[in-house]
Amino acid sequence: MDDDQTVKIQYSVKLGELWREPKRLLEQTFEHIDELPAQKWTADESILSNSTVDKIHSLRVKLEAADRMLRDISGIVEQYLEFRNSPPPPAPEIEVQKANVPAAEGRAMIPSPLTNLLEAQRMTAKALKAMPTPNEIAD
Repeated sequence: MDDDQTVKIQYSVKLGELWREPKRLLEQTFEHIDELPAQKWTADESILSNSTVDKIHSLRVKLEAADRMLRDISGIVEQYLEFRNSPPPPAPEIEVQKANVPAAEGRAMIPSPLTNLLEAQRMTAKALKAMPTPNEIAD
């Protein structure tokens, strides 16, 4: 197994703690960049050699890793900005049913979402009471 292979992962972070992730990754990226060797060739060293190819390859691999980390940071920040700038999700639609309630003082009563919720709970309770119990099923 190659330790240089990368795997994309995804996980959730609380919104109030989100800033820590890009900050941590950015610090790690800067440490990685600081470790890049200052490649210099001496006068007696031929630039047209295998060692030049090896040094360039090594440098490119390290730069690619730093670039990958910067892409991850950018993705996190872009997703946060998209989340922050998106409109809030619409409230769920609640079906309003006409209530068979007499008018109070000459005004019609309009059912509220709470009335519909309570009615739904009553219907659920009634259906649960009508279901057989585990003992009745076993018999």
